[in-house]
Amino acid sequence: MNPSRILFLLLAALTAGLTTWGCASPPKAEKKAAEEAVANARAAGAETYAANELTAAAAQLREAEAQMVAKRYAAAQLSYLRAKEAGLKAAKAVKPGRPP
Repeated sequence: MNPSRILFLLLAALTAGLTTWGCASPPKAEKKAAEEAVANARAAGAETYAANELTAAAAQLREAEAQMVAKRYAAAQLSYLRAKEAGLKAAKAVKPGRPP
């Protein structure tokens, strides 16, 4: 076997092992942050003034919850981070659209 192929396979196995080991437990902090961001966007009026952005944030949150049920914690962590960012974007989008 080619030495570079062996190195590639070794690095791939190491990366997969570290990813699995790094997220062997549920991403509680990310979940809380994402839920807070979406709740804050709702409280800011995103349902009225930034519905598309809020819908995207809620979809990411649902995806993360489904991944948690499947115990795919690394994927859930990423989805929670995306949900948080989408929630922040939704809250930010409310400000320009809101009447004085």
